[in-house]
Amino acid sequence: MISAVEALAVDERGLALGLLVSGGGADAAGCLADPGRERCRAALEALAASEEARATARAALAAELSAPVPAGLEEVHPGWIRGALEGEPVALVRAVVRGLPPEVGRVADELLRGRGAAPGALARLPEGPGLDGLRRTLFGNLAPMPPGAPGSMPRARALCALPRAALVDEVDRRGAAALGLALAGAPDAVVARAAAAAGEPAARALLAAAKGPSTPDARAAARAL
Repeated sequence: MISAVEALAVDERGLALGLLVSGGGADAAGCLADPGRERCRAALEALAASEEARATARAALAAELSAPVPAGLEEVHPGWIRGALEGEPVALVRAVVRGLPPEVGRVADELLRGRGAAPGALARLPEGPGLDGLRRTLFGNLAPMPPGAPGSMPRARALCALPRAALVDEVDRRGAAALGLALAGAPDAVVARAAAAAGEPAARALLAAAKGPSTPDARAAARAL
């Protein structure tokens, strides 16, 4: 039953927590768009039969969503961390990465060096609820790569040997395949819109993954990714 909650996206988890706290039923998930609506409804229905399971899920969701940064932030691709920090003032970048894993700090240092700022300078913003809120805003929608997923560390090392153009093409293909797997079971119109937005040749990888054989665990991992 808890695995159904783990497959939810961040916004779906927030809604699920609110409904678990308020006592709302699974039908309240109707405010979400597909496929999140059905995922959230299924998770709440799975928890409905057991008060112990609801309490466990409620505590786990509250701990996760109130954390300053998501668990495993150091395993998020550096490009996503850089994207979260780009455009932010130098003082804020220094402050939000203070005390975070060194992998995050290295991305911030590289970003600040590119701006001509001194990476080692002290941050002036004090620790506290306000700074934790900024961290949640910047990093809350990031998640580490699921173990064994396309692009995880063993495969990523192998990709380093590819020429740059081939590497970009392979990243595009794997991303399209992951999106297609996440959309498996969605209405045809939803899959078609995603394929059209991806364009060729990524659309072919997306459609093949969306229509091909898959398992619930694989689909859940793709949606989490």
